[in-house]
Amino acid sequence: MITYICGSNIRYSQFPEEFWDELGKLMDEKEEILLGKSHFDHRVYGRCRSKQYENVSVLRDSPKRKNKECSPVEVLLPSYISMLRKCDRMIAVWDGDSAEVFVNILLLLALNKKCRMYYLPEEKVVEISSVDDLAPYVPECQWWTVNDLEEILKTCGFEEQMIDHLLEDGPLSELCITEIVCQAPIPLRRKWEIFESLQEKNNIKFELFCKVSELIRNDSDLELIKATIADAYCLFGHGIASRLSELRVAELMTHYCQYYLFAEWYDTGVFMVKSYPIGFFNSIDKVKEYIRREEEIEKEDWDDEEDLNPGWYRLELWDNHDPNDENIHEYDFYIYENEICWFEELRVDRQKNGLIYYMSGNREFLGGTIDLTLSTPFKVGDIVYVDCRPFGPPFHALIIEDHMQFDCCLPQVFFKIPFTDKWAISALKHKHFYKDCGLYRYEPVLSPLFRLRKVRDDELTKEDELLLTIGKDLKDDATGDAFSRACDAISYEGVTAKEAIKALESVKN
Repeated sequence: MITYICGSNIRYSQFPEEFWDELGKLMDEKEEILLGKSHFDHRVYGRCRSKQYENVSVLRDSPKRKNKECSPVEVLLPSYISMLRKCDRMIAVWDGDSAEVFVNILLLLALNKKCRMYYLPEEKVVEISSVDDLAPYVPECQWWTVNDLEEILKTCGFEEQMIDHLLEDGPLSELCITEIVCQAPIPLRRKWEIFESLQEKNNIKFELFCKVSELIRNDSDLELIKATIADAYCLFGHGIASRLSELRVAELMTHYCQYYLFAEWYDTGVFMVKSYPIGFFNSIDKVKEYIRREEEIEKEDWDDEEDLNPGWYRLELWDNHDPNDENIHEYDFYIYENEICWFEELRVDRQKNGLIYYMSGNREFLGGTIDLTLSTPFKVGDIVYVDCRPFGPPFHALIIEDHMQFDCCLPQVFFKIPFTDKWAISALKHKHFYKDCGLYRYEPVLSPLFRLRKVRDDELTKEDELLLTIGKDLKDDATGDAFSRACDAISYEGVTAKEAIKALESVKN
């Protein structure tokens, strides 16, 4: 008897005791066990190894994505089918959400095989031998509404004018809302809650279950069933599911890693990001307690300038459970207002000479793989408030071009480079705002679109007089483009206030 075991990415403490008992019985009876490569499978494999059980086969080579639009489910479908064809039955530990486990069960039923399912939400064990047995565990969709997304955008930090503009044509696409939530300046736990609420209302499992169950009842070809599943995850649904899976894995890592904390900030005195090592910690709670006490002390001495540029903490996660007995730098977590808000998964590059190098890996939760590109409602002549804290101080900027908002290079803004006497022009979405002592510009992690709003009259300062002067004479995109070219002709590095007025005069003439 060959048993394929699969499961959702859950904490070790969430594994049902009955499941461990059943795994023990399989080992006692010397049955062959098949496993994949998820964190769940690593846990099961670890239990087998601890019992010195060797009749276990693990999926070694996972296929690569052909392009980034492919979901993990699509990529792994051939591997699932290979394992399912080989096994006599399957044991699944399902949290009711994991797409991978759900697809495995559907494919198993298509092959007329049975599954023993540990259903975690109800703490029960169910024998699944038909689609009718699975039906009670696949709820109908409710679909999300404009009101749902309005509340989410507000939670993510968007201002009312931006929210109204983004939703004026109806709900945002799943890809768009997924990118927004991933990069938002809110705690990871809140991002998790948002994704779960969206998935509950817009879960493709019900629609997919209806299609596949009909195909199974009609004894349809397995290739047709596989194509139906792939199409469903390609067209809709894999964005949120993938991000939830990444959040779960990152959260799991926090339970058995070592932590090294750094205090970091953009230093406006020397125009560079500084990083100060604080030390090792053995729990997230102790990290947060240290930060809480540190910030209480610092608040007593803060002045207005520091309050505008508070800085952040970076927490390195080091895994000391590597089979080669090495400490591996797995993640960087970024802490703002004593909450973990962003993270980056690092990629390990092992050289033949034994050296290990770390490179940027998954950045979906740290500024994304590309800049956040959303349309804005602001027009030429508007003065807007740009706030990328904690990665850079806020400032005011003048919109000088507002056409083709679908383009990542628009709108264009004119602004004073913070803490310098130079004025510059840049694409708002590309974040080339701050001076860097070594590079052309320092780009903050956080997109300026989150807190972007029009500056109120009572917020205007003496520094904004130049923005008001130029804004009055820039009537449209053509004059804005001409002004930009005139400034570039003077200097790409930025211009003085007098040079900006000179550029404006050349446009007017």
